[in-house]
Amino acid sequence: MNENMGPPPGNQNQQGPQVTADTIRNAKTLKCEDCGGMIFEEKILIKTISALLSPSGKQETAPIPVMICNSCGKVPRIFDPQNILPEIVKCKIKKDKDSSNKEK
Repeated sequence: MNENMGPPPGNQNQQGPQVTADTIRNAKTLKCEDCGGMIFEEKILIKTISALLSPSGKQETAPIPVMICNSCGKVPRIFDPQNILPEIVKCKIKKDKDSSNKEK
């Protein structure tokens, strides 16, 4: 077998769009849904998987990387697309003040 076969057909010289300083400068900045903070930090949430559900048949721990807001410590919902994080760590969806006043 020839180990120097090179890239698969169709992949030669393919490059995606170049990310430039202007691209980054003009990109939307993500803000925390609770406090408006714009700086986030990666933390690890540890989940325990029971032996009954674990592929190994033994209790396991699963580290889950999460991004938290540096200002309020909450996780914006965009960082939990599969809805697996505990509600206590997630940003709350704020109700529109006008709509809550109309209901009264």
